[in-house]
Amino acid sequence: SGIVYDRRLDGEVLEFGNTSALYESDLVMVDRGTGSYWWQVAGEAIVGPLTGATLKPLSSSVARWEDWRQLHPDTQVLSRDTGFERSYETDPFLNYSELIDNGQFPFPVGEAARDGRLAASTLVVGVEMGDVNRVYPLPIPDGVINDAIDGTPVVVLTAGDGETAKVFSPVVEGTTLHFEQTDDGFVDDMTASAWTATGEAISGELTGQRLKAIPSRTTFWFAYIAAFPDAELYQS
Repeated sequence: SGIVYDRRLDGEVLEFGNTSALYESDLVMVDRGTGSYWWQVAGEAIVGPLTGATLKPLSSSVARWEDWRQLHPDTQVLSRDTGFERSYETDPFLNYSELIDNGQFPFPVGEAARDGRLAASTLVVGVEMGDVNRVYPLPIPDGVINDAIDGTPVVVLTAGDGETAKVFSPVVEGTTLHFEQTDDGFVDDMTASAWTATGEAISGELTGQRLKAIPSRTTFWFAYIAAFPDAELYQS
């Protein structure tokens, strides 16, 4: 999982590093100012002076390179021509999904992480809003989900085969739009404008408008439910 956080806390800007430790089989970060340890998916300090503090998640998405290039063709990427020999093509997690789906976690996890409602390796997008934490399993078969969380409208738009997803507010100029996926992309029901998976209207009455992105986390089911055991699964 890759999750983006605002690293400002109580007026201070924190600088993070990797502890090489794991908690619930998930990355543990360290802020170099206080030496506190932070649980990556939860964004919560679990050891040290800042224990109990939480970071604010920002809008982000996890994508395959193929899908990302289609959405952002001008993206630059770090070169592999570093002057050092590295086995970049080797995947150290090749059988990871199969193992954890069979309950064979390579590192200890608690009972919450073994929630059997989904396979452990299922990718999910989680959103916190008000008193509700909701999880959307990927891929999304219809490419789009129109929903409301704690009374606030949201829309989940996907790219590629539905495994690249981002969450937006569907409210534009005071009107809540409803989206469906067509051969021309995503279309809203009010103006029939066409939208991209990045939330931009590219044709129709609303051309040039952009949907406001909503903070979310994309990760394995086991890691998300371990961090947020009260999260609810989306029901269509």
